[in-house]
Amino acid sequence: MPWSRVVRWGLVVLAATGLVALTTPAGAELKPGDRLDKSNCQEAKSMLPEPVGEWFCDGQFTAEIIDVKDEAFQYSKKFKAGSEANAGRYYVTDDGYMYETATNTWPHYWYGFPFPAEIDPKDPKAANKIMYNHQVARFQIDDVYWFVSTK
Repeated sequence: MPWSRVVRWGLVVLAATGLVALTTPAGAELKPGDRLDKSNCQEAKSMLPEPVGEWFCDGQFTAEIIDVKDEAFQYSKKFKAGSEANAGRYYVTDDGYMYETATNTWPHYWYGFPFPAEIDPKDPKAANKIMYNHQVARFQIDDVYWFVSTK
């Protein structure tokens, strides 16, 4: 068989393989209302931590897929108000500690972001402020509100 014929057949096989691969559905996509369980766990495995994916695939877990709108995934009005009230109330020391401006001591309690204004990236203490905001956001007292209000 001449070389050109081998190349032509190779290209035909390659094109056919590509066509089949591109037109074959990769599997149904999970959508709101579906139930994630042992029967369809492979579809979500890449989106879950490995142990959690294994628990679904082993049949230990099941979950309903829900649609959470962007507007529903917001901080509560109480948290936003607390953050706004904190503007200018705290500062970061040279050692990286957050202090209350009024008392020059570590605050005993605060609610909302301690540094709600946009943080200037040129601020030498920007990383500390971001860290304090992040820490507070993870442990809001009203987290339960979000989980209860998603349905």
